[in-house]
Amino acid sequence: MTRRIKFNSIETRLIVVLIFVAILPAITVGLIARNMMSSYIRSERIKEVGQVADSKHSQLVMVLTRANDRAESFLSNLITQCSGNPAKLNHNCAADLIRSYLGAEGALGATLRRKGGGDSLTIGTSAVQNEENITFQTGQIAKFSGTGPENNRSYFISVTEKSTGFLLGITYPSSILEPVFDAPADLGHSGETFLADGEGYFVTKHKYPSTQGNSHPISARPMQSCLSGQLREVLDLDYRDAAIIHGFRFVPEFGSSCIMAHIDQDEAFAPLNLLENRLIITIFVFVVILIIITVYLAKNIVKPITKLTKVANTIAAGDYTAQAEVKGSNEISELASSFNFMTNQLLQEEARLRNAMAENLSLQAQMLHGQKLESLGVMAGSIAHDFNNLLMSMMGNTELALINLSEGSPARESIEKIKEVVQRAAELTKQMLAYSGRGKFVIENINLSGVVEDMAELLKVSIGKKVTIKYQLDHNLPQVEADATQIRQVAMNLIINAADAIGEKPGVVTVTTGLMECDSECLMDTVIGKEDLQTGMYVYLEVSDNGCGMDEKTLARIFDPFFTTKFTGRGLGLATVLGIVRGHKGALKVLSKPGEGTTFRVVLPKSDKHIEASPVANKQADDWRGRGTILVVDDEVDILTITRMMLEGKGFSVLTASNGAAGVGLFRKHSDEITAVLLDMTMPNMNGEEAFREMKKIRSDVLAVLVSGYNEEEIIARFSGESFAGFLHKPYGIPDLMNKLKEILP
Repeated sequence: MTRRIKFNSIETRLIVVLIFVAILPAITVGLIARNMMSSYIRSERIKEVGQVADSKHSQLVMVLTRANDRAESFLSNLITQCSGNPAKLNHNCAADLIRSYLGAEGALGATLRRKGGGDSLTIGTSAVQNEENITFQTGQIAKFSGTGPENNRSYFISVTEKSTGFLLGITYPSSILEPVFDAPADLGHSGETFLADGEGYFVTKHKYPSTQGNSHPISARPMQSCLSGQLREVLDLDYRDAAIIHGFRFVPEFGSSCIMAHIDQDEAFAPLNLLENRLIITIFVFVVILIIITVYLAKNIVKPITKLTKVANTIAAGDYTAQAEVKGSNEISELASSFNFMTNQLLQEEARLRNAMAENLSLQAQMLHGQKLESLGVMAGSIAHDFNNLLMSMMGNTELALINLSEGSPARESIEKIKEVVQRAAELTKQMLAYSGRGKFVIENINLSGVVEDMAELLKVSIGKKVTIKYQLDHNLPQVEADATQIRQVAMNLIINAADAIGEKPGVVTVTTGLMECDSECLMDTVIGKEDLQTGMYVYLEVSDNGCGMDEKTLARIFDPFFTTKFTGRGLGLATVLGIVRGHKGALKVLSKPGEGTTFRVVLPKSDKHIEASPVANKQADDWRGRGTILVVDDEVDILTITRMMLEGKGFSVLTASNGAAGVGLFRKHSDEITAVLLDMTMPNMNGEEAFREMKKIRSDVLAVLVSGYNEEEIIARFSGESFAGFLHKPYGIPDLMNKLKEILP
């Protein structure tokens, strides 16, 4: 039985209304899209032609600029080589150099003259006749030798040597510019680019015959617009009366010339026809689909869709708490359930994204801070290393001077003061190396509470009388592997810094030691150490005060070298603390708020090893003398000189080398007579590590003393178990050097 269509039914009316509502906008949108896409493609193709013209302009300017730079350099060298005196130029010398330069440049000729008359020299075919015809406008680099079809095939540049007044004009054939315009350009098969002079004559080759012939300038409107100084892209006829896209650029660097880029409009806009056909098919398919969907919606979704639409609008407005009403088990109910599930998911995703964003910002801030501290540490270590080399020379010279001076010499007191200053400077470099984490450490097992307790009397006299130090020390702490001197420096700096924060008013500095367990969350809050330290038990030193506290801006900079909120002369204290803690593989945490005081906590891993105390060096080596030959390898000439003088003064013969390769060569030649080697670790080309391994190949029992401004542990780690005789830290004096040699020599 055939179903009759009721035109007055709600379903039929809805279908008709929806078809009109859906199809008419679809067709309208399709037509708008067609026009917009057509306009966009046309605009893009026109823009591409302009970009090609810009590219050719840039390439042309680059060719002219480079030629100009080479000419300036050549003129300077020519005057230097061929000026017998400031007033006279050797023409024969200049002529030879100019001919050679013209050959290398592929130029036609050159003219050399002095401003205002005087020396003048012309080689080859030069377009430069006098000073007037080489006067350039601002921004101009080159100039055509003339205009017209017959004499426009050359151009020249001009450079001046200001101190002598010489002018050099170099004439080039325009064929040199052909590669610029022969280079592939994205202009299709019909496209071309060329250069025209200030009157419209072709300078470079053109692709098609001109309707006016080569004996006439180009009279097309775009050429006239270009020569008037415009930079545009237009649709117009070209020199062969063909409809093309013009991209033209005025070239002020040539005084008056024009770069033209062309492509036929038929080729450029060919994709539009294909696009229009595809768009029509797409619109048709889309309309059919809309009709099918409209009929389906009208039959199955009438009333429930209204409620769902309201829920959807509420969700679109950002209220993810909206819930759709679910009744029965039909498709509409399932759709409502899906809406409810979607809103719940959106709520969860919004919360997750908010948390992830906050965590990401925190991680970025921590990473940037870590990178900043690492960069400053590398810079401080490099400066300290170079400064150590200078101090080494100064210390050695002062010690040698004191040896050679009598006790009653009037200069002795001054030189001893210089030595004291050098030693204080060496202490400063130690602080800088400590900041970089590469300072000299003497590692041993120490009790952190004992180290702090031993400093109590010294600390009492180092701070103001109104400040009270309160100790809360745990005497049953496990030991830590550390340099006691450096740990004392950390405690001293933190306590003095806390006392300074209290100022002139009464206050309390609390010093606490203890044992704590650090989990990953605890380590993440530290300034350094969060990436490398493992969770576990740590010994800590905590220094807190009830002073003025710090804001976030100050906290972000307290570890920068030489940053201080106090008077000039402070600033390395906390930077040194950071470096020492970093060098001991520890962590550092800071808590502070304005008006609430500050707490610094230094965390060090507890020791499970037994480390023997470092032997105390024998400083009484003044009268000891040695024998044999010492090879000294260092890239600093001053250090080689002073070390040679130190050794020769103590009875040694000395060989010196200024780099690792030269040191290996000397060792190979004199290996039988060399008693020991002083080998600097930081040298160009072949460093001390590489040189040591080469020497070991020559003689396996070589006695090598490694020399560096960095710490011994860092140097040892680079040798992977290879044995060397000893280590000497820069800057060293005569006693240090003699003690080390006395220690290693039989």
